[in-house]
Amino acid sequence: MVEQKDLNEKYIELQILEQQLKQVTQQLLALDQQLLELQRIEENIEDVKKTGKNTDMLVALGGGIFLKAEIKENNKVLMNVGANVVVEKDITASKEVISKQLDQLKDAAKQLEQEFRILAMNSQSAQEELRQFINAKGAAQQN
Repeated sequence: MVEQKDLNEKYIELQILEQQLKQVTQQLLALDQQLLELQRIEENIEDVKKTGKNTDMLVALGGGIFLKAEIKENNKVLMNVGANVVVEKDITASKEVISKQLDQLKDAAKQLEQEFRILAMNSQSAQEELRQFINAKGAAQQN
C-alpha cells in the first residue's frame, strides 16, 4: 500500500528536480548570451582590422548610444584582463583570447546540456513514479 509519506517525498523530489531544471535553463540562456557577445566582439575585431587608419566610425556605448570616432590604429586593441587592468594586444593575440573564451563557453554549455538531459530524465521518472503512487492509492481507496 502506498503511504502518504512516500507520495509527499516523491512530490518534493519532483519539485526539486523541476527547480534544478529551471536553474540549468537560466544558466544555458546566460551562456548563449555570452557566446553571442563574444562572437560579435570577434567579428568587430576583424572589421577593425579591415578598416583603414584615419577612418571615421561609430562606437557603441550601449543602450543604442553611439559615439563618433576615428581609427588611429587598426592593428592593436586594448583588452581588459581583469581587476580593471587593461593591456594592449595586437589583433591576432586578441582574437586568440576571444577564441579560447569561446571554446571554454562552448565546453561549459555542453556540460550544462548534459546535466539538463539527466535532470529531465530524472524528472520524467519521478513524474511517472508519482503517477503510479497516485493510481495505486486511488485503487486502494476504491477497494
